Amino acid sequence: MAAYRFLGNERIDWRDMMQPHWDRPTTRMGQLPVVLCIADTTDLNFNG
Repeated sequence: MAAYRFLGNERIDWRDMMQPHWDRPTTRMGQLPVVLCIADTTDLNFNG
């Protein structure tokens, strides 16, 4: 119940809650000499 009130609060913006999660990886990557950005483009088809 408290979570619904918290998330329903107009003074709370989801971007403000997510910003630390976006900033942290960027900060960590800046401290490394090489960063690999690996993407998996596998397409699975389970329709036999």
